[in-house]
Order: sequence, then structure tokens, then C-alpha cells
Amino acid sequence: TECFEPMTKPVDIRISYDLGDSTKQVSSKITSREVLMVPNLFSDFQSGELYSRLVSEIESCGIDKNKLLKLWHGDSHFIADDHLGWKSKCPTFVLVIDRIKEFFKMDIKATRFNWYTDTNQWKPFHHDAAAIDPKKAANQNITIAVSFGCTRTIGLESAEKTKETRKVISFEQKDGDIYVFTNKTNELWKHGILQEKEFKNEGRISIIIWGKVNNVFSL
Repeated sequence: TECFEPMTKPVDIRISYDLGDSTKQVSSKITSREVLMVPNLFSDFQSGELYSRLVSEIESCGIDKNKLLKLWHGDSHFIADDHLGWKSKCPTFVLVIDRIKEFFKMDIKATRFNWYTDTNQWKPFHHDAAAIDPKKAANQNITIAVSFGCTRTIGLESAEKTKETRKVISFEQKDGDIYVFTNKTNELWKHGILQEKEFKNEGRISIIIWGKVNNVFSL
């Protein structure tokens, strides 16, 4: 023990859980330095069901896959081009967005459809735009990420300027799991999808939702 004085400064990151399901609304206190885990919002679906439905709908939406799916973030994985009219033809995507909007009472500003077709695809550490764009920060205070399909490892890297001193923590995101972080967390930590050491020919779709909620408390 180095010190017997209680720490009073804010923690760098606070990790919490909300075990509510689709019949409830978020009840956990969300702080400005939060990572909130929500594992049960889609527990009324069978394992892999929503992933299969999303793949089927995106492949049959009538838009050529070579136009619809774009390699993204250093060609590390695919995203669906939001400028094309695919969302109205993907009812499962709409279901996911509507359920998250209702659970979190969220004013949604933007969404993204990420597709990792196997475990060789990954995502480098990065901040979301609200960390560097004041206009986005003004109307976005929360990022919500839901995952369907293969379990992948989420990494959070502390954002010190000196790379050698940065810390990395990780956790698994399983089928149907949601994790949430707020703006201060986005400033203090970068996030990404780690590349798995063992290759699996299994896909994962993550849907990212950016927007604003009213129940974020300063820490």
C-alpha cells in the first residue's frame, strides 16, 4: 500500500451492466466516463438468428454487393453504404434500431452497418468523430454498438500521446451483446476490434448507433 488517503479524482473508465430486456428501459445510471454492457436486449431471439436474417436481407435488398459494401478503415472490414436505399428493405435492421431507440430513449443521429466476414477482418483503434468534431459533440453524447454472429474481442486503448505508455483492456462481445460508451470515454480511450489469433470462417455484423440521451451524469 502506497497511500492511505481515499482517491477523490474521477476514474478513467467506469464499467457497468444493465440486465434489462426488450420489455424494459435502461435503468442503470450512465456516467460521462462509462462503458455500459447490455447483454439481454435481444435475448428473445435464438443464437445466430439475427445475424442470419441481416445477411439474408442485405444480400437480397436488390443492390449489387460490390456497390453496397465498401471496404473501410484501412480496408479492415466492410460497411454498407448509407447513401444507397437498402435500409427500407432490411426490416431486421429497422427492428434493431427501433428497439435500441426505445430502450435507451435515444435521439438517433446516425447509424452504421459493419460486416466482418471472418475473423481475419478487424478494426484498428480509433476515436469516434464526436471526440474531434465539436458539431457532432454538440448533438451526440453516446455511442451504442450491438453485435450479431461470431464472438469478437473489443479492445480499448488509453489515449495518451506517448504510445509506449498506453494501456489496453479488452472484453468479449457475444451474439446479441451491446456495449455503450459516452463522450468522455470516447476522448480518453480509443476502441477497436482485435484480430483473433485463431482463424474462424465465421462472420459478425455490428450495428453502431450515434446520438443523444438525457440521462448522462458527470463523474
